[in-house]
Amino acid sequence: MGLFAAHGESRAQKGIEDRAWWLDGGGNCLLLTRAPEAIRGRGESFSVCPDHNREKGSAYHAERETTMLHIVETSKDVETAARALEEAAARNKFGVLHVHDLKQKMKEKGVEFPNACKILEVCNPHQASRVLSKNMAVSMALPCRISVYEEGGKTKIATMLPTAMLAMFPESAELKPVAEDVERSILQMIREAK
Repeated sequence: MGLFAAHGESRAQKGIEDRAWWLDGGGNCLLLTRAPEAIRGRGESFSVCPDHNREKGSAYHAERETTMLHIVETSKDVETAARALEEAAARNKFGVLHVHDLKQKMKEKGVEFPNACKILEVCNPHQASRVLSKNMAVSMALPCRISVYEEGGKTKIATMLPTAMLAMFPESAELKPVAEDVERSILQMIREAK
């Protein structure tokens, strides 16, 4: 499950659960279900966050938790992590259909982009066949993509979870076992590449 800072997007837009941390005057970090502006002064009860950063200074910061994104940090640089991911894909019986070098592609188009980013398209043809034989519309979600990118001086490996993506399609219940198998493999690849 990944956590990411988010502002200005509704739950309906992202299909996610809003979470916000409010730092009270005593430095206590309190878990809210809505942004503080929306509930200030209404007397709701709060649960105290047991392990969150209680840094005093800013009034609050908002976070959202999603089951759609999986993001991890690695000590490797983008190139090294992307190569490790390609090797992990092969070990897990996935093919790498293409690697997009986003920074290079943007440079070719005359756009200077500072962050390195490699996007790997990976696929297990047997699993893809099982899903597509049930619902060809799922082709919109294929192949699976794993991004390796720089952000804030750190390298991250990220993917959208297959179980969450397939849940958006009709008759997704019968596709769930395949999605779970694919997800296990992709998360294993990321663990191995990390």
